[in-house]
Amino acid sequence: MEKRSLHKYTLEPKETKLETHQTKYYMVDSKTFVLMMLGVIAISVIFIFGIIAVFSPQVLS
Repeated sequence: MEKRSLHKYTLEPKETKLETHQTKYYMVDSKTFVLMMLGVIAISVIFIFGIIAVFSPQVLS
């Protein structure tokens, strides 16, 4: 009986630890996702500016 309760006690913190680790991992994942989104936006903006730079001389001439 004592062993069982001890096992339950040791199992509980493990679960909470795993949960906090999961949330931490999710936080990092969301951060990287935001950075990726910003990178994609930056690349698309640069791409659009590049197209404008390529087509603007034709428009001017």
